[in-house]
Amino acid sequence: DAIRSRPMRRSISCISVASLACFLGFPVLSASAEVGGPDSFGYTYADQDDGAVYNYVDISATGVVVVDADDGSESATLGAPFTAYGETFTQLLAGSNGILTTAADPVADDFGNSCPLPDVNAGDSFRVAVLHDDLISTVYYQYFDGDQAAALGYPEAPGGISIFQWQGVYFSSGVDVDAEVILFHDTGEMLVMHADVGGTGTSSTTGLQEPLQGLNSLTYRCDATNSIESGTTAVLFLSLIHISEPTRQAEIS
Repeated sequence: DAIRSRPMRRSISCISVASLACFLGFPVLSASAEVGGPDSFGYTYADQDDGAVYNYVDISATGVVVVDADDGSESATLGAPFTAYGETFTQLLAGSNGILTTAADPVADDFGNSCPLPDVNAGDSFRVAVLHDDLISTVYYQYFDGDQAAALGYPEAPGGISIFQWQGVYFSSGVDVDAEVILFHDTGEMLVMHADVGGTGTSSTTGLQEPLQGLNSLTYRCDATNSIESGTTAVLFLSLIHISEPTRQAEIS
């Protein structure tokens, strides 16, 4: 079971992403960059055009199979605790339809995406919609310690990284799908990448949802043709409040 703790919340609704980042000493994106958020918990996102770096790690030959199904879900024990929205998790639930969520999610097997988020049926569950669509997929999981993460191209992750990867096909078309999320245990950052998404986002949702009835949610893309690019799209989700120092966001002058 997940270990859960919830600190006092702070609202930043009247503070811009740039001014808060500057105040905290974080790298600030250029004025031309487009980012999403922040939500009231301080989470925002940037994609490959705004500072996130695409560096896909294929674990299909080395990772543990979490679930292999059509509309199925199973839990995975993480190699290290992971904190998101003020809650610390030791296990997460991988759904075959492109969702990473928690045991509190009553619809982890749901093949129908919500556009936009939140998914009001998800209950009190933290959820990453990596590529939420009607998929038949195998989900792999693997933890890498700090040295191993550095060798994979992520040198600023001494606490290690966890990777969940979805490989399979769209139920309706049989077109291949390959997507993943990397969890950074030191900072709580989440990097979503899409290696092969033949559907191009036409019927999928990519975003983030907090574990309190979805009060906070960020939708990166949903039900938009050509909004996701195979081998290119990388979306970094991070909190400006609860992360000590972002490591996956490029410094842009």
